[in-house]
Amino acid sequence: MEKLTYFKTEIDPALVTLASQLASGDEFEKTWISSRLADPELAAIVDQLSIINMHTLRAIAVHHLINGVALAEKLGVTRGTISKSTKKLLQLALIQQEKHPDNQKEIHYRLTPAGTAINAQHQALDTYLNQQAQQVVSQFSETDLHNIASFLAKMGQIRKRH
Repeated sequence: MEKLTYFKTEIDPALVTLASQLASGDEFEKTWISSRLADPELAAIVDQLSIINMHTLRAIAVHHLINGVALAEKLGVTRGTISKSTKKLLQLALIQQEKHPDNQKEIHYRLTPAGTAINAQHQALDTYLNQQAQQVVSQFSETDLHNIASFLAKMGQIRKRH
């Protein structure tokens, strides 16, 4: 089979499927997490969260008692984005804010039990996805993976050139 025909019939459809799955990643994550939460009220809250809200929960879990400036730096987003995210998480009672004992103007965040439960399922999802990805990539040599990365990068450049 000619290479371009093979690309169009085998590779391109697989790329379209993958791109579609990645584009709808928020919905997949929300469904996966919600289905594993015992509390239906928490499951309903997950539907209200954006991906930045989920990442904010994770960063707060990892960096216990972190402030907004540090959250913005860790997540690579603006302070305004963190402000909106923490406001929503506070409204949903997924985080609490505390004033720093040495500086009453500085606010730190911590997870509530509800935030901890949602974050735990998000972590479980990441672990599951990493295990699945490991099973797939282990089937390929380093050279294969390098060639795949090179191919995808070159295909991605086609539309950028024109």
